[in-house]
This record gives sequence, C-alpha cells and structure tokens, in this order.
Amino acid sequence: MKKLLSRLLSVVTRSERTRFLSFIVIFAVVGTGTVFFSSADTISVWQTGFESTDIQPSYRDTIDWSTNIGGYYDSIKPEASVRQESAHSGTHALMYSGTDLSSSDSYANYKLFDVSIPVTSDTQLSYWIYPQSANARCAGIDLQFSDGTSLRNTADVDQNGFNLHPRTCHGGNIPINQWSNVRSDIGKLHAGATITKMWMAYDQPANTGQYRGYIDDLAINRTSALFTPDATGVYTAKFWNYTDTPTLPTSNLAYQTTTTDISYDWSTNTISPSVNHDRYVAQFTKNQLFDGGTYNFSVTADDGVRVFVDDQVVINQWHDQAPTTYNASKVLAAGSHDIRVEYYQNTGGAVLNFNYSKTQLPPVPAPAPTPAPVPAPVPAPAPVPAPAPVPAPVISGYPLYNTSFFNDLRNDPATAQATAWQSTRPADALQMQKIISQPRASWLGDWSGNSQNATDNVVSAASAQRSAPVLIAYDIPFRDCNGYSSGGASSYDAYISFITGMANGINGRKTVVILEPDALGLITCLSPTDQMARYTMLSQAVQILKSKGALVYIEASTWISPTEMADRLGKAGVANATGFAVNVSGFNKTSDMVSYGNTLSPLVGGKHFVIDTSRNGLGPNGEWCNPLGRALGDKTTTFSSGSVDAYLWLKRPGESDGTCNGGPPAGQWWADYALNLAQRANY
Repeated sequence: MKKLLSRLLSVVTRSERTRFLSFIVIFAVVGTGTVFFSSADTISVWQTGFESTDIQPSYRDTIDWSTNIGGYYDSIKPEASVRQESAHSGTHALMYSGTDLSSSDSYANYKLFDVSIPVTSDTQLSYWIYPQSANARCAGIDLQFSDGTSLRNTADVDQNGFNLHPRTCHGGNIPINQWSNVRSDIGKLHAGATITKMWMAYDQPANTGQYRGYIDDLAINRTSALFTPDATGVYTAKFWNYTDTPTLPTSNLAYQTTTTDISYDWSTNTISPSVNHDRYVAQFTKNQLFDGGTYNFSVTADDGVRVFVDDQVVINQWHDQAPTTYNASKVLAAGSHDIRVEYYQNTGGAVLNFNYSKTQLPPVPAPAPTPAPVPAPVPAPAPVPAPAPVPAPVISGYPLYNTSFFNDLRNDPATAQATAWQSTRPADALQMQKIISQPRASWLGDWSGNSQNATDNVVSAASAQRSAPVLIAYDIPFRDCNGYSSGGASSYDAYISFITGMANGINGRKTVVILEPDALGLITCLSPTDQMARYTMLSQAVQILKSKGALVYIEASTWISPTEMADRLGKAGVANATGFAVNVSGFNKTSDMVSYGNTLSPLVGGKHFVIDTSRNGLGPNGEWCNPLGRALGDKTTTFSSGSVDAYLWLKRPGESDGTCNGGPPAGQWWADYALNLAQRANY
C-alpha cells in the first residue's frame, strides 16, 4: 500500500498532493480477519461543508418553482438555509424543510448556488443527506447544465443505480435519522457542459405531510488521482522597457517567455539582452482552474506591483519600495479564473515573488462507522444560539467585502404577501421572491421603543445566522423637516440616548449603520443654531456607534452638490466614520451614483461609500415619492476595489414613501407597488 501511494503521489504536484491525501479513504472490514484498503482517487474542484469559512449559498429560503408545498409547522414558507443543528462534518449543514400539501403532485426546487463548473468525463457529484422523515428522503441536490438539462430530466443515476430525480426517493434505501452519502458520475452524460446552478430539490407525488432534513459536504469531484488543475496553467511573461513613467505599453514588446512560477531576484540575473537592467515593466498572466473557496494571495516586490484576479485588483502597491510583502484574501467560485501580476523595476534591487494558496480549514474528526441515531426535533424547535459570527476574509480598506448580510424574514410583509398569493396568484407570488431573496435594512426610529432592545433583537438574530445586519438610524430631531416622514427625537439628549441604546445593542458585533437619511440634505430648513446642534449630534453619533464596533456610513443627499455635501459631511464627523451612503430610498441610476460618490470621495479624505440600489433599476422619472414605472435595482454586492464598498438594499421595496401617487402613509406596505417593482426588474 505504501508503494502504491508513493507512486501515485510522485506524479502530482505538491499542492495537489495535500488535496489528494485528504481524499484517501481506508475501509476496514472487522471480524473477517482481513482488512481491505480502497483509494477513492478523487479531488474536489468545488466543495462546501457550509461552515463559515466555506462557500455559502447564493440564496436563502428561495424557491425557483413549487406546487402544493407549505411551511414546516408554522413557518411562513418552506426553508433551505444553513443551520447549526446537525452536521456530517464540522458544525453546520444545509437544513431543508416544508409541508407536502397534496397526495398527487407536490414539489419544490430551492435555489442554492449560481456556479460555473466545467464537466469532464470523470466529474462526480457527491453529497451527504440526513432525512428526518420518510418524505424527507424524496429530496436531493439537482444541477442545471449549460445545455438546459438538469439531473431531474436526464438518465443520471446514483451509486446504487437509482435515478437522481428526487421523486425516486433514492429507492427508499436511505435510512431516516442517519447520514448517507449520494454519489453520481455525472461526467458520463454531461462531459463538455458546464454546471450553472445548484438546487435543493424535493418531489413527493404520493404522500402528504411534513418533511425536514439536512445536506452536508456537497462537492463536485474529479475521480482521477492524476488530475492536474489546468494543463495550460503557466504564466505568459512579457517585458517592456520604459524611460520616465512605469506604465504598461501596448507596443514595443522587449521580451516574452513562459514560466511555471513567479520567483525572481533580477538584481543578480539577466532577464534577456533586450530588457534593460533598470526601468522595465513586466506582466504575468495565466488562466487557472480553482477549487471553490477562499484564497490568500501573497506577493513580495521591489519596486511596484499589482495583482489582479479576473480583472479585479486585489493588491495595488505601484510605487518604489524596498522588498515588501503584501497579502490579500479573495473568495473564488469553482472554475477558471484569470490571474495577472504587473511589476515595474526602477533602479537598484529587483525582486518579485508571488504565490497563492487555499485557506486551510482545521481538520474535523472522521464520522463514527455507525452514526448514532438522532431523535427527530420536536415541533417548532427554538433556535439554538450560535457563537459569534466568524468574520469573512477582509481586504484592507474594504470592511464589507465578502460580508454575508442579514435577511430578516421575521414579520416580513413581502413574505406574507407571497404566501397570501400562492394559491390564487402564483405568478405574482413568484415575483415577490425577487424581494424576499435580498437582504434589506432594518429602520430604527421613534416607533422602535427602547432602542437598545430593538437593536439587540435584530443583531442577535443576525448573529444566530452568522451574518451582519444593516441598520438605519432615523431619529434625528426635526426629521424630514415636517415632511412625509416627520418626527424624530424630542431633544438633543433624547437623540444621544437613542444612539447610545443602539450602540449598546450592537455591543461589538459586526453591524452596518446608515446614519440619518436626509439629515444633511435638509439641514437648511433649520435655524443656524439648530444646524450646528445637528452637526454636533451626528458627529457624536458616529463616535458612540463606532465605540461599539459599528461600521458607520453617514447619508449624503445627492441633490446637494459634491462640494457642498463634502463641507456638510466634514462638520458631521465623516473623518471618524467608515464612509458615506448615497441614494438612500432613491431611484438614481447606479452609474450616476458611482460618479457622484467618486467625485465626493476625494473631497472627504478618500472615504468609501455604499449605494442603495433597491429601487433604481430603471432610474428616476423626476418624482421622489412613489414614482410610477420603477423597478428593483442591482442585487446586494460587495467590492474589493475602487471607492464603492457595497450595493445595499436600504429602502425596503414595497414600503411606501408617503401619501402620494396613491400610496399609504410612509413606511406602510403597498403590495401593488412592490409587485410592479419586481415585475420590471431585469432578472
């Protein structure tokens, strides 16, 4: 056996060797006097164990299509989300649940991941399933391919020969309350295609009742131990000479070659007779197949260096320097990615070393040979408090990058509306999913009661889901200058008490706070004395919230010129804030808001900004209060370059701006307006 492993490991690279060893499976048959060893010979090209450091689902509790499926017990709707309740490995798994309402035709496809994973002849799907009822066995992972097919409508079978359509219920062979592995050699039918989507599918045509179970350790593997991530994964290296400014020209190439790694000290070596000893620029590019996961990119350079992944800069240190090392983390989906390293040498030393590696997770104990049965949960189990969220890898200067934002579906009117329409207006109910699927901010003000309790309620719920909430502080005295949203704290002291309560409710847990929409834009409605008081309140609010760990973005009203807004932000303490927010509750196009923010940012010390994209899909029409014909905007997105930290849904689509254009009072749910926003969205 040692000789076999030695031969196999001798033909894989060092990085592959670690992954290969992790998939060697040793089986022992006890009682026969003989021990059998078997090599699984698999390497994952995409995998998740649903832990905080793993790839997380792109969607939560989101159904692509369903019929005759309701929520589990008193849940608002069927669920598919990561929970810390049962796991095959680690502490987290994907929980799925619902209620089958018909004995003739019931099914649901829950959206999980948008992916791009090439399929080769040796590609294999693998996952572990833990059904807690007979109905829950009629579930599994479904894949959509680039040719339009999916596992449910092809002849793919599992390792026991059962078709992968969920209504086969895995042949009834999977035990209840026990983890079982499901594998399928999908490359036999789908080689050459690309996996584009992953679903959690349920389909039970003959039995009503509740279902609940778990999925864990989902992976797309290749079954050849000799698999090489990418046979063309070598760098193309290009060099140019320069005279004054180290820029990458498009002509006058001095030298070109290929290399398998980037590890040089050119101060003692000659690159090529055609390349100067000083003053040259270089570019290294390659396309590489990656496992899904978080990667650390590390570069040491003397002088300037930039690192790009898929044309997004992750390290930017374009200046003269002694040898200095920089690191950055980035989450990559499984599949091919473009790597580009740019370098320039001025005079003196010339060093460039670049490498990357997948972030390693701590080992987890192997499961027992016979898993102990776990009792089915009692009805409507109380949520188990989760440990404090493990922060996602953060690129310096981009505190929101990779953040999983909290989507609070408790008492959510969009969810309730979808449920109410499900039987009579199913198409409209499906449109509501466009809103339900997106994290939306929680607004706190004079209607919230005790601000500490209200804040803790949201932040604790978010922490239980290992996510970060976005809160809107909206209680400034003389709020909205007696407009549709008038109100606010009764005095300076009352406002500081409100903010202090919010800060105590946050209490060190990652939380984004958008501070007082319109407070700066409408400040001129106040007397000079009250204006100064407002600036003081905002400045103190920033410091109080930051003292408890909040990421604070002061709202910048974009109908005010950037120059004037920069002055107002300065007086409001933006120097101590994380940044500023634009288009809150607005309809301006994202591109216009990027332009406005990029103009304002250098005027306030280079502060970054977030954009409310909840309702700006079609831009403005000249009205600000419930304008007709608008659409949902860009989905929540975080960034690791530029001055934009994130696109967020700060306004909750469907909540009225006020009693205008037929709308109810500000903040109240308006179903028809929400539906129109969803119907016009370009997704």
